[in-house]
Amino acid sequence: MPISDLKKLAEKENRKFLVLILWLIVGVTFVTFNIEFQIFGLVLNGFVLFMPLLIICIVLFLIAFFLQADIKELNRATIGKGVVLTFIFALIFWFLGTEIFEIIGLVSFIVSFISYIFITSIFSMYYIYTYGIKLDEKFYKMPAPLAFVARWFIFLAGIVIGLGIIIFIGQISIGQSHITAILRIGGYEFKVHDFVSLVPTIIIGTIIGLTAISLLALIFGDNHAFNAWLGLFILFSSIYGAVLMVNAFLGGQVANVSPLLDNPITYVILFIFDLFVILYTISALIGSKAEVILDLKIFKPIKPDGILIFLILCKVAYTFGGYYLADSVFGGTNADLLKNVLVFWLFIPLMIIMGLVGILQYGKIKRERKTEKYFKKKQKREQKDKEKRAKEQEKDRQQRIKEREKEERIKEKEEKKRKKKE
Repeated sequence: MPISDLKKLAEKENRKFLVLILWLIVGVTFVTFNIEFQIFGLVLNGFVLFMPLLIICIVLFLIAFFLQADIKELNRATIGKGVVLTFIFALIFWFLGTEIFEIIGLVSFIVSFISYIFITSIFSMYYIYTYGIKLDEKFYKMPAPLAFVARWFIFLAGIVIGLGIIIFIGQISIGQSHITAILRIGGYEFKVHDFVSLVPTIIIGTIIGLTAISLLALIFGDNHAFNAWLGLFILFSSIYGAVLMVNAFLGGQVANVSPLLDNPITYVILFIFDLFVILYTISALIGSKAEVILDLKIFKPIKPDGILIFLILCKVAYTFGGYYLADSVFGGTNADLLKNVLVFWLFIPLMIIMGLVGILQYGKIKRERKTEKYFKKKQKREQKDKEKRAKEQEKDRQQRIKEREKEERIKEKEEKKRKKKE
């Protein structure tokens, strides 16, 4: 199970994370479905839920990053230092002035968006890669005709369905929606709609490119592996890309959004997918897969607990950003819309990199397995030859024994005859 390590949250040392994660899920639920109600005259909505969670995550992250403390073993003194550290940062921002504070806040949120998509994309696509390899191996071990058909079916079906999803969602999103925003940087103007409309085309080109690279490696490579797992990887990546497209067109300065997108069923599907991605990433950080991202130098100063807090902080900022950036303008364009476009363009290179790394890595794995298989066959052959030689030697030994016994019997008979003559 991809989220099997979540059961570790029930352990005493992880209960702090359990509270934060449950708080996060409730907050995301309120924001996604626009839930709001009053308790004793106080309005309770996603904004109210996320504000204290955001502050708590900031304090904990500062503790993990600057104090190098283990979040699982926090004490009052460390928490106190973290609060003081947060207060000092807040004072610095306050003295810098309102405009500088807003710029820093905007940049911080953008960094959070980028980090959230980066971490969750890497972990989720890595899971699909490893799961695809395991599935491919199961089919590979089947009888030859069935293995061939099943592996090619996974490969082609994933690619065809993935392309279909991107084309369908792209047509619904871009074909019927309209973005009038224009980004102004210096004396240059860029139509945001042009950047968004390119995304499905680039994802389709990426899918075709990865497929072509895989097939060329298979045809011209030296015993290169057939990447049947790539079909599953492309299917998941297409779904992820489609979700990002739909999320973008459901927010920002977008007019005439298709009813096929803007309906309760779509929000439920987006919520389920989002929940899977965040829970799997949390499960990976708690479990044994954290080395995938912890090996990166940019995360060296932070312990695994700090990465988990950073992930929760990024998710809070990513979701909370809808409130924060709703009325913000950057370069004459709505900041929330630019955030959605930025997420698009970040996901595409991640998909390309993970796909290429997977193709190269799986080819290496298969070559190692073939080498291992060759040595196993050689060892088995040598063992058979050894056993055969041992049997032949035993047979020769038994033959010699029989010959000696025969010679001894002949000698005994001759000895008896000689004694009778005497």
